Amino acid sequence: MRAGRRLFPYILLNILVSAITTLLVLWIWDLTHQTDIPALEQLPIAATSIARVTLPPAAQPLIEIENVFGVGITESEMVRLVRVQSGDLWITGWKLEDEDGNSFVFPQLNFVEGSIDVFTRPGINAPTALYWKLNRPVWRIGETVSLRDPEGTLRAKYLIR
Repeated sequence: MRAGRRLFPYILLNILVSAITTLLVLWIWDLTHQTDIPALEQLPIAATSIARVTLPPAAQPLIEIENVFGVGITESEMVRLVRVQSGDLWITGWKLEDEDGNSFVFPQLNFVEGSIDVFTRPGINAPTALYWKLNRPVWRIGETVSLRDPEGTLRAKYLIR
């Protein structure tokens, strides 16, 4: 037991030196390997490239509204959109709407493939998770969710059950 008590200060010193060394290495790594990642809203895109995009006819599906989760609960309420095709699809200016006139306007975003979750609650936007930044629920059972392109053409709809 006495040997353990004598070693205790050395063990603490070893832990302290190891922690300081690890933090120093991580700090140096961070300084030498920084990359600037712009916020989603600040991604550059030429306005002319959006204007020149010709969308296929409304009958040709591009995006599907897969489901609305957590209906009526602000913290968990979200709409999941799924890309039906692949390839570039800039959804900047598209709107997700309910029957009461509430609408979420999409920021500059290229929806290439996979899915995007649009949360009702506040949060920080990411390429696959967007936040409406509301403090109240939007969706209710029996309501229709609509997705419209910038020209107002209905691209997808979903009845909440």
